[in-house]
Amino acid sequence: MKTITGAKKITSIILTVVSMLCMIAAMPPSTHADTANALVTLIESFGHGGEGSLFASCSNANLLTVTGTVTGASGTLSLNINAKITVIWAADYTGTDGPLIELSGSGTFEIQWNGTIRQTGNVPAPAIQCNGTNTVNVHGTVSSESCAAILVSGAKTVVNVYSGTVMCKRGSAIVLDGAGARLNVSGGDVACLSPKSFSTAVNVGSTTCKVTISGGFVFSMCKTQIYGTGDGTVIKLAAASQLMINGTGVLCAWNTPIKPPTYTAGSSTDLVVNEGVNVFWANHPTYGYTCIAYKCDNSDTGSVYEIAGVTVKENKTRPYTA
Repeated sequence: MKTITGAKKITSIILTVVSMLCMIAAMPPSTHADTANALVTLIESFGHGGEGSLFASCSNANLLTVTGTVTGASGTLSLNINAKITVIWAADYTGTDGPLIELSGSGTFEIQWNGTIRQTGNVPAPAIQCNGTNTVNVHGTVSSESCAAILVSGAKTVVNVYSGTVMCKRGSAIVLDGAGARLNVSGGDVACLSPKSFSTAVNVGSTTCKVTISGGFVFSMCKTQIYGTGDGTVIKLAAASQLMINGTGVLCAWNTPIKPPTYTAGSSTDLVVNEGVNVFWANHPTYGYTCIAYKCDNSDTGSVYEIAGVTVKENKTRPYTA
């Protein structure tokens, strides 16, 4: 057996230490940011490359809240969240590169009603990318101009849309690529505002994913299919993935004309919805904007979704009733 002695042994030890230090330095900051206190330090020291600041504070050992305003962010804030930790996002965060937020670990990330994460650049990048087994709860606004607003690549990640808006202007608003990932929409809006034939509100890439729509409004400016395995549907499914629609969930497809259209109030021209839903074009009686009004047969109240670039002619025989 070869024995290292003297200077050679010291040199070997030094090289080993240097190698370990290099490995540690190469690790992303989020690797060490598992505890709530560590996450606070990471978030407040993060060099986002834009203007403004993020502030983070702990309510207890397992709960922290992020506030502040940032515009023009160009870096990725990577958060490795432990299983027992919840990060409440109440900040207004806008960036041009991405992903703006990258999640790993198995903790919870919750966008509060006043929280926003908006990717406004032309580079195809999501606002939020989920690489772990996290739970993402949406009550606020998540959007992307050029890619998915929420991209799920981690296995068994759960996305819950309770209220607020998840929106994209290209591609799909939510992409589920992680094995066993789940999407539950019980309120709010999930929408793709692109008339391209491949655009979808939800794109399911894994056969083991499950989507449940029990409330809210899921919308795409595509063709006339509300779900299926092909492009141009509101929800594009993988071959063996599961979709459940119940409660007051609404899937709506707008077969968008090439030229700005004119519709008659009360008509449902170019609109397709799931069974048990009434939908029609309208002008909002209070605020005046053009909208899609909808109401489920099993609900006493309806709601609206604002649509720009459309003219709706009044129809006295069928006024706005949503």
